[in-house]
Amino acid sequence: MRLVGVGNLRIGGQIARPILDADGQTLVPSGQFVDTATKRLIQDMRISRLYVVDAEMADVEVDPILGPEAYTDLLQQTYQALSQELRATTLRDAARLLVREVKQNGAGLLTAVDVRPLNAYIVGHSVWGAMLAVLVGRSLKYGDAQLLNLAQGMLVRDVGTRDLREELLTAEHTFSDEEYRETQEHARHGFDMLKDALQSSPLARSIALFHHERLDGSGYPRGARGDDIPQFGRIGAICDVYDALTSDRPHRAAMAPDQAISHILAHSDQFDAELARALAHRIAIYPPGITVMLDTGDLAVVVAVPHANPLRPIVRLTGTWKGVRYQHLRDIDLARHTDIRILSSTLEPAA
Repeated sequence: MRLVGVGNLRIGGQIARPILDADGQTLVPSGQFVDTATKRLIQDMRISRLYVVDAEMADVEVDPILGPEAYTDLLQQTYQALSQELRATTLRDAARLLVREVKQNGAGLLTAVDVRPLNAYIVGHSVWGAMLAVLVGRSLKYGDAQLLNLAQGMLVRDVGTRDLREELLTAEHTFSDEEYRETQEHARHGFDMLKDALQSSPLARSIALFHHERLDGSGYPRGARGDDIPQFGRIGAICDVYDALTSDRPHRAAMAPDQAISHILAHSDQFDAELARALAHRIAIYPPGITVMLDTGDLAVVVAVPHANPLRPIVRLTGTWKGVRYQHLRDIDLARHTDIRILSSTLEPAA
């Protein structure tokens, strides 16, 4: 399979991974052939990229950590819970499922990127942010109780968006000062809404309040800084930002994983550097199926990512920056060819 930009999606192509709605319903199934109606449907979802079947990349596989049934279940539970009365048990079972899935399947790297319709952002953001946080928690050697609290807190961290006007959630314009202040209040509102529901789990509840705070005091809603931000809040901040950056939003297309991680690591004044590195070590910065530009002038598709050296993946040369397509493809193990550098990732047209 291969990750391509939707603008490069070709009629007659085939979808390699399903596209799900906010409630876990399948919008476009895996294996679907692309006709004009399907392409228009996908474009209307405001998705910038997706996985397609590519005969030249038939051996390329991704690991989403969450199995398809578990992911569907988590979306459904989260979708329902975020619109109902909050209780101490809200998404507790979902958190247990998430922790179990990560412990069973998350020994290696997360090598998949999420393909999420724009109107499914909040629910998908809740689930993927929680999964990323549990991966970080595992790196920190958290026990099961800590992981469970972390997962539950991340799943409900954006419950305060219930109070936001719909137009603020889908706005494509730059916010006015008043609109920006209104959106900031969702963190405080969520914390207040969880007062009774998560009273027995103060750290889990704290994620709602602190996941938009920054170490330098530039975050919101309190402008907390440094040690005033608990570790759960710091983890929440990093995972929340990473998922937001790598997701399609009304005002911009999704970033690639390497761009998002670079952004976080470059802002060590805002994000806990140790926790940022812990997340970076659990994610394939150049995931299988993505096209990369090499300093040799070649374009290549990432074929496999070794856990021991994820920044030096195995790549398959497909052509040149100038648009020349190679008739015979060749694989290169960048761990052995240390003189070749990846400059950046790109969404190249499907072969």
